[in-house]
Amino acid sequence: MQVYISDILLISGLKSRESYVRIDFAGCDFKCGYCDRQEILDFKVGFQRDIKEVKEKIKEYVGVAGAIIFSGAEPCLQRQALQNLAKYCKGLGFKIILKTNGTSPSLLGLLVKGGLVDKVRIEFKAPLIDGIFERVTKSRTFFKSSDEVIDSFEKSLEIIKKNDNKIGVVFRTVIVPGLLYKKEDILWVAKRISAVNCVWVLQQFNNEGIDGMFGKIDSPSISFLENLKEICMKEYSNLRIHIIGC
Repeated sequence: MQVYISDILLISGLKSRESYVRIDFAGCDFKCGYCDRQEILDFKVGFQRDIKEVKEKIKEYVGVAGAIIFSGAEPCLQRQALQNLAKYCKGLGFKIILKTNGTSPSLLGLLVKGGLVDKVRIEFKAPLIDGIFERVTKSRTFFKSSDEVIDSFEKSLEIIKKNDNKIGVVFRTVIVPGLLYKKEDILWVAKRISAVNCVWVLQQFNNEGIDGMFGKIDSPSISFLENLKEICMKEYSNLRIHIIGC
């Protein structure tokens, strides 16, 4: 079996159980202009690997790292490979963290039901409103409408909500000046996740290494993010909001 993976990286912590292996899958169904991983958004031949080679590399980190993070671009686009690697990593005793944009609910449900994921980090990029969501994600294609993409994300939210007592849940929203920064949009997201046992990360946009118009947009200040947090907490006091700078 072949799999498109750009990198397999060991991220070291102070202790072995704090270290983790990040596996970056190539290929994404979103084309966000502010994405800092533009180089791995496509399924390039140079990223193609035999899954046996990937497993051999993972095995080297047994006892060195405590968790595997399936990241990317979007891991869930490679359904069979992701399931196969998740089962393998679980068999080796690793905890598994999945980073996803939430548009593959059937696979997400299978991984959760099968006990193949311990934590899910979902990129909640924008309110689930056609015009706004499409403007941020550029996810509409000839074959799939914005409504279909949003419906898939809604289904993933339901799966997460039903299983938030079994798995750790983290939502992340990047605050991008001129694109996603208005308090009403952030409050919309806050309302949707307020019923989920989760952590919500408000991430400061960073233009470093980004081409085009987004490379010219300055990062929002931390105080601006703190203000957004305060506004959300007034409405939804149960939320656990973390702010991360660039």
